[in-house]
Amino acid sequence: MAAIMDLWKLDNFPPQGFFRTFGIGFSNGQVWKEQRRFFLSVFKRSDSEGIGLEEIVGAQAGCVLAEIEKKNGTGFDPHPIVQTSISNIIAKIITGVTYEYDDVDFNRLMAHANRVFDLLGPAGLLSSVPILSALPTPALRQLTKEWDGVFDFIRKSIEDHKADFNPNQEPRDFIESYLQVMANMKTENNKGSFNETNLLACSFDLLLGGLETASTIISWALHTLASYPEEQRRVRREILDVIGQERRPRFSDRHKLPITMATITECIRFRPSFDVQFAHVAQNDAKVGRYDIPKGTVVSVNMSHLFMSPSLWEEPLEFRPDRFMDEDGEYDRKREPIYFGTGRRVCPGEQLARIELFLIITCILQRFTISLAEGVPRDLSCYHSFTNRPDPFTIHAEK
Repeated sequence: MAAIMDLWKLDNFPPQGFFRTFGIGFSNGQVWKEQRRFFLSVFKRSDSEGIGLEEIVGAQAGCVLAEIEKKNGTGFDPHPIVQTSISNIIAKIITGVTYEYDDVDFNRLMAHANRVFDLLGPAGLLSSVPILSALPTPALRQLTKEWDGVFDFIRKSIEDHKADFNPNQEPRDFIESYLQVMANMKTENNKGSFNETNLLACSFDLLLGGLETASTIISWALHTLASYPEEQRRVRREILDVIGQERRPRFSDRHKLPITMATITECIRFRPSFDVQFAHVAQNDAKVGRYDIPKGTVVSVNMSHLFMSPSLWEEPLEFRPDRFMDEDGEYDRKREPIYFGTGRRVCPGEQLARIELFLIITCILQRFTISLAEGVPRDLSCYHSFTNRPDPFTIHAEK
């Protein structure tokens, strides 16, 4: 385990292959440092100013409940509902707009994003073998086409923002926050990395990075909770005892819900949403455990091993939320698997993801008891691409 932690803490992992050298997700060096610092500053002040992460997530959690309510106890696949809500959360943070579920542009964006993640399976080799990124392979051509669709959506929103941008007003979304920094840099004659190219790239990273992983984790969690009704009852009982039914859960409630937090964490460990992290390349010679990592080596992390290894977990194939609780019955965050990473490359959207997972799952369990439809297996298969998206499955939700 110590060797894995050393790997995460290498100074810089610039990306390899067809991934670009701007934005935040796949850049390195000074560009990465400046963009990441700005990205984190926006999210840190969002609780008290401008964007308001919890309010945005809470509003979409309400939309999820309304969509489930429409099912009237009939069977449905929760993944499309969850994915739409997560997409709207990210879109609201970036553009300031909340889209109707039937909005044409919004649905076109989700279609492009879904294809990107579907293609990251067959195209994923390109990120590890740099020479292949120069070849006009069918996978790369298709991936580029779908990327362009996502970029077009973001580019249009940036142009709309620029048309009525006022640098003296409090920014209401990510794009306005970025335009404000660009205006300040221009005034100060600062030649940093804040430009429209990086605005477009950072918005793209935020959109795709925040969409698929969160929606996949929540969909798997709903399947797992429906598969283990006794553990689901424990969570629901705790939510009702602590929060009741008069108000919806708030993110601050997590400190009073140890069983709920432990169960959500075990859902994430039990059904890993991705097998490996994005590949990066070591900028310097390094040593990881007993292995020498020469400069230029392409490196990734086997997340499935970290989540399911019997050397790290007792009975890893068993669903046991109590493994994340201490002797006093409190949730022990130190025992969490590192699903957001650690060190300098820890996921910059970690706080948003934690809010989404907690609020959407607890809001559903506060209102509904969920169960698997007849014939849906506990051991559900999945589609392996960038994430391990669950195959379509059906649940029932009863009040």
